[in-house]
Amino acid sequence: MMGNEVLGICGIAILCAVSALLLRVKSGEFATLLRVAGILLIVGMILWMAEDVLGSFDDVLDAGALGEYALVMLKAIGIALLCSTCGNICRDCGESTIASGVEIAGNLMILSLCLPLIREILGYAAELLSME
Repeated sequence: MMGNEVLGICGIAILCAVSALLLRVKSGEFATLLRVAGILLIVGMILWMAEDVLGSFDDVLDAGALGEYALVMLKAIGIALLCSTCGNICRDCGESTIASGVEIAGNLMILSLCLPLIREILGYAAELLSME
C-alpha cells in the first residue's frame, strides 16, 4: 500500500516541477506559489503516511531493552532527515558551504548519539572474549 503513496508523491513532485518550470518563463510569482502548494501537499502526504509508521514504533519502544536502541535509531533518522533537507535547501539557495556544514554537524550529532551504544556493545564483546 505504501508504494502507491510514494508513486503519488513522485507524480505530484514531477507535475509541480515541470509546471513551475513552464510558468517561470511567463510568471515567476505563480511558479513560486505552485512550488509552495506542491511542497505543502507533499508534506501533508508524508505526515499522513508517517502516522502508521510512528504507531508501529510505539510497540517497539515499549519492548524494554530494544526500546532504547529503537529510540536512538529514531533520533538518528530524524537528525539525518532534518540535516539532509536543510542541506538541500541551502544548496538550492546557492550556499553549498553552509549545506556541507549542516550535514557535517548532523553526522557528528548522530555519532555522539550512538557513542554510548557503541561503548555498551564493546563492553559486551569484552565480556564475551574474557569468558573463553
